[in-house]
Amino acid sequence: MEWNRQSDESAIWYSRFEAFRLIGPSRNLDKAYNLAKSSEGLAGNRPGSAWYKNSERFGWTGRAEAWDTEEREKLRADEAIRRFDARQRRLSAIQKLQEHAYAALSVANLSQLDEAAARLVLPELRRLYEAMVRAERLEYGDATEIVASAAEFTADDYARAHAELEQWQKTRNGSNAQPVPTTS
Repeated sequence: MEWNRQSDESAIWYSRFEAFRLIGPSRNLDKAYNLAKSSEGLAGNRPGSAWYKNSERFGWTGRAEAWDTEEREKLRADEAIRRFDARQRRLSAIQKLQEHAYAALSVANLSQLDEAAARLVLPELRRLYEAMVRAERLEYGDATEIVASAAEFTADDYARAHAELEQWQKTRNGSNAQPVPTTS
């Protein structure tokens, strides 16, 4: 790596380069000198000509910028992994909630629900399922609007349709049951 010690770079100048490199993008020789001053017991207030000469000779700025670039790439890669993992967790949660809503609708004995129970349970399960479908579509970058069908059904509509279906089935089987009146 470019920021590793150069073959003709002394240990002292490499440690000074390391101080320079680790300062980060706001680095400059004055800051590196002040770090070395406290750790090495240097006397001057500013870096001397040897600092400028060796920083130029060993390409401190380019090497430090190469390190910055490498670190940014690592951070981007780590962020991409974190985002992917978070997305997978969200998709898994969405799928579980969809399955639970579907299972609840599947096991509900809809023909035996009274009107109050149907009004309480069915809209909530439907909203949960729709919300999970929207969330899943959002995760995949698809449109999230759910276009309403031309026929919106209420619990009353469902109950009437179910009663009519039962009446129709009885009629087909030869029963003398009377048709259920419908309201419009």
